[in-house]
Amino acid sequence: MAAIQVGGEQQAPTVIINQTIGLDPVQMKCPTCQANIVTEVHYENGLLTYLISGGLCLFGCWLGCCLIPCCMDSCKDADHYCPQCRTLIHKTRRL
Repeated sequence: MAAIQVGGEQQAPTVIINQTIGLDPVQMKCPTCQANIVTEVHYENGLLTYLISGGLCLFGCWLGCCLIPCCMDSCKDADHYCPQCRTLIHKTRRL
């Protein structure tokens, strides 16, 4: 890529990268405060968590094993927040 000359100064072209926001923290620019951040992720029980727990109950794991999905972040929904301005950036739903 060639540099762009503006008013006697050379500026690098702006490159926009599409990134997917999943369950893990993501490095990005906050759309609200424009700071370069790594998102804070807060996990909460969602539909997938309850479906897996219900399925375990149906298969006889009702003595406490059915609560295991409530302790696993990989079964939960993820909410991404900016650590600077505390704005909700994205909600990732598992189902």
